[in-house]
Amino acid sequence: MIKVHRFSVGEMQSNCYLLENNNQCIIMDPGDDADYITSKILELGLKPEFIVSTHGHFDHNMASFEISQNFNIPFYISEKDTFLIKRMKATAKHWLRRNDILLPKIDTIKSRLLKLGNLNIKVIEIPGHTPGSVAFYIEGSEIMFVGDLLFKGGGLGRVDFEYSNKEDFKNSLKNILSYPSDTLIYPGHGEEFRLSEFSV
Repeated sequence: MIKVHRFSVGEMQSNCYLLENNNQCIIMDPGDDADYITSKILELGLKPEFIVSTHGHFDHNMASFEISQNFNIPFYISEKDTFLIKRMKATAKHWLRRNDILLPKIDTIKSRLLKLGNLNIKVIEIPGHTPGSVAFYIEGSEIMFVGDLLFKGGGLGRVDFEYSNKEDFKNSLKNILSYPSDTLIYPGHGEEFRLSEFSV
């Protein structure tokens, strides 16, 4: 049975998700507070298989090292966003005055399809916010995790970073909006919503 557990973590209130399927789980965007996320996984009695990130921004990944160590599992991200992980210590120090961030061992996403037991998870490239932003679509369930592409109430992700691309972002948004209107969207910040509720 598929379940989604959402936790808003850290000073920037990024969403960390546990995608559960028959007591196995994927940890998605392990923002901050590794102890809290770890305790929730143990409370729920879940067996984590791997960590996966929608994009490389530090507020979505600061707990990745500790959690990967706690459960001895890999951390996956698009190859195009590995540069953001490599400079995560510097960005966390700049924005949050944090000096305690450790970098995870990086494994890159090499397939357009991830598996969690019998569950198929489609990897969709959605560049623009960052070069390697990806969405994850749960086939057969119409559930999608979109990182910082779009938000409840019509909000859109930032495209003013030096590595952002407005044209790519526009195409990525068009791609996601082409999915069924009752698709349940889980964003990188804030509450989930149906795609039919979204309007810019």
